[in-house]
Amino acid sequence: MIKIRQWANEKEGVFLTSYLKKMGIPNSSLQHYAKQGKIQSLGHGAWYFGKGKLTAYQGIQALQEQTNFPLHVGGITSLILDGNTHYCYFNKSRIKLFTPSSVSLPLWFSLYHWDFKIRHEKTSFLPDGLGFETYEEENFSIIKSTKERALFETLYQTPDQSNTYECYQNLENWWGIEVNIELIQKLLENCNSIKVKRLFLCFIEDIGFDWVEQLNLKNIYLGKGYCQVETERCIYEPKYKVSIPLELYQTEMNPEMDIIW
Repeated sequence: MIKIRQWANEKEGVFLTSYLKKMGIPNSSLQHYAKQGKIQSLGHGAWYFGKGKLTAYQGIQALQEQTNFPLHVGGITSLILDGNTHYCYFNKSRIKLFTPSSVSLPLWFSLYHWDFKIRHEKTSFLPDGLGFETYEEENFSIIKSTKERALFETLYQTPDQSNTYECYQNLENWWGIEVNIELIQKLLENCNSIKVKRLFLCFIEDIGFDWVEQLNLKNIYLGKGYCQVETERCIYEPKYKVSIPLELYQTEMNPEMDIIW
């Protein structure tokens, strides 16, 4: 009891039952302190220690640090955390989480009513261990996508969950900031989504970044045939054989493309 009393007084955050057991705190002690209102059960397998506001990011941190769960914050959420993005207002209240295709979120995490809406993407279109970084705030520390990987993830979710026009604008935000060319090359070589690679290359060439010439396109497989991303009011980009929104073509891009109505 002495140990859990110390934890309850000093620790703040989400802790998994399995992790606490390793620390010498049995489930009986957790149940006892929960009945006293000193800690909070988040469902079977997780507890909240602390008096501050509980956030979903603390739950994410617990999964990442205490179990090495293959989960990361990515896509538009990662770009928002960086503070350098165009995004729709509703994205501020959502967290985009990515796991490998075969991995589901723990039940306690999925069922809990967090302060953010959780959007979970199960995909293996990019390899694990490529393009991650640590993001910290006062009460949590998480692993998220770098801006380079996050942009690939937003393109992957177009057009159903991500806006193609906004993806282009987010790429435009790379003007004047340092990007990791070596990482971009690796992402392009290891990405198994033809759509993502074609859109990315089409957009960065149209925007005109000076580092585009440093990419080795010979090592990037772009597939064959036409890739239809948009189905209504779109245009056909002949070099990369991909459809993009007509609105984007009319307001942002170089008008040297054949139109598909």
